[in-house]
Amino acid sequence: IQAYQKAFELNPEDPDILINMGVIFSDLGLHLKSINFYEKALEIDPNSFMAYSNLGVEYTDLGQYDKALTYHKKALELNSFYGEGWYNLACFYAQQGDVEKALVALKRAIKLDSSNKDYAKEDPDLINLGDNKVFQQLTD
Repeated sequence: IQAYQKAFELNPEDPDILINMGVIFSDLGLHLKSINFYEKALEIDPNSFMAYSNLGVEYTDLGQYDKALTYHKKALELNSFYGEGWYNLACFYAQQGDVEKALVALKRAIKLDSSNKDYAKEDPDLINLGDNKVFQQLTD
């Protein structure tokens, strides 16, 4: 945290520093603090697809699903080739019980970044897809 604070002092116009700070606080379970960093990143770069995607994750964790979906979609509108964004959307849909949409998003995530296949096998956010044949094919 101190290293990122120092980096931000040296380069206050770098939104990636704020995004990384947001990730740290998200990992600590401090969602509101994390959201604050992502929103500050968007003030610097309103087209930061990573900030939008991460906001989607935070709002999902907070149970604010309409808001979460808006942010996920905005991230992918800005960069439809962002594999992690598709993966986050797949997790969102899986948590909502929308298996069909989750699988479509996961397929795209894996196509864009094959490492998503390995994450999907172990991700508790996708646990309800485990018995699905399409999920099994995607992750084999």
